Amino acid sequence: MKQLIIGYFIFNLVFTPTSIFTHSDSTPHSEPTPLPRPETLEESSKAGKNALIALPGALKKGFIETFEALGYVWKSYIWPWLKPIWPRVKAPFSKEIERRESAIKKGTEEEKTFQVLIERKSFWERLKDLIKK
Repeated sequence: MKQLIIGYFIFNLVFTPTSIFTHSDSTPHSEPTPLPRPETLEESSKAGKNALIALPGALKKGFIETFEALGYVWKSYIWPWLKPIWPRVKAPFSKEIERRESAIKKGTEEEKTFQVLIERKSFWERLKDLIKK
């Protein structure tokens, strides 16, 4: 029962929009000012283009604020709870992590030697380069 309550609390903490996730520069309960209705096709085209220009910045700002809030929640609430049990969770995977790290290091060394072999020029290629100059 205790695990169910803790799980429910964490679920609501992460997935429920709270005041942490909603940040507004305007005063609370203020109504947004409506945009004037465009009268001509050119005005509506201009309004559409302006909206498309502003969209990437608005999305970027929203994503940044969301990830900052999630980072705050992770650092403040989830990680302190998870930190004491993390070594026990990580232990079964440590051999696999070491194996993959060594494979990655070996792969990068092989790529470096392959790159050196590609960059080396044969005697004939160097001779051709000298003749061209």
